[in-house]
Amino acid sequence: MAFNIALMVAAFAAIFITVNPISKVPFFIVLTDGYTRAQKKRAIVNAIKVSTAVLILFALLGRFLFDLFNVEFLALKFVGAAVLIKIGYDMLMGQISKFKSTDEERQHAIDEGAVGVVPLGIPMISGPGAMITAMIYMGESSGFLEWGFIIFSILITLAFTYLLLAESHVIYEKMGKLGITATMRIMGILIASIGVQMMLNNVIQFAGMLGQT
Repeated sequence: MAFNIALMVAAFAAIFITVNPISKVPFFIVLTDGYTRAQKKRAIVNAIKVSTAVLILFALLGRFLFDLFNVEFLALKFVGAAVLIKIGYDMLMGQISKFKSTDEERQHAIDEGAVGVVPLGIPMISGPGAMITAMIYMGESSGFLEWGFIIFSILITLAFTYLLLAESHVIYEKMGKLGITATMRIMGILIASIGVQMMLNNVIQFAGMLGQT
């Protein structure tokens, strides 16, 4: 099978935008307020570890899970498109869920490094949109080269996320709240567009299936 460059570029863009590393900067600052440098680093490492595991497992095994429940891949693609459109719309409108906790829960999170796992790792970094996106593009890829590129896209995106979080205070000081908000909304437009295009492709594919019956 030939390497589908257009599909792989779309896959990398979709994975990167659904993970959306830059939008995690202000949330990480809020979540780790009062943490020491070592505690912040531990939270970042935990978040990247769990996100890597979740996204790669969903990319490799997600379709088999849906097959067990007899869910058609096209149905999954429709759900994926709808999720991307919803995420894009929320980002465009600046509607991002916030993490709240009691003082006791917050202290426990600091002690155990749990913030890196929940909510930073799941669902902020490896959320439903990123999981489904990785699963769908892996399902549409063929051959070890394209499968490897999907995994590579996940790893590169998470490596970039690690770098941004590690330098989160510097980035926040440089860009400010306005800069990060503007970037988030631009990405919202991109991800909503990807979702709409995916939905249109799904409708065309479904219409073709009906025409064959």
